[in-house]
Amino acid sequence: IDTLRELSDGAVPYLVELWDDRTAENKDELTDALYHRLYDYWERDYDNDTFYFNKTPDFRGYNVDEARARAMLRERAEIILKEYETRYPEYGYDYDVSR
Repeated sequence: IDTLRELSDGAVPYLVELWDDRTAENKDELTDALYHRLYDYWERDYDNDTFYFNKTPDFRGYNVDEARARAMLRERAEIILKEYETRYPEYGYDYDVSR
């Protein structure tokens, strides 16, 4: 998992596939990896204590692996954040995943 975590956005589908398997032995480690990957695409609004997806780059910076990773993470963001918050309550945030 550490190796997949360090790879490019092309590895996100593999991390997600493992994470979606509810019987995974290392579910916590996978949640950590996906949570930290979310930070590549999320920003925190400290005034409102919320998270939001930062805008997709314009077409000149388009990358199919990044687009796929963003979509997969956005679809699972709320669950990933809640699972991470359950493990680390000191990092609990109010978040709005609708943006």
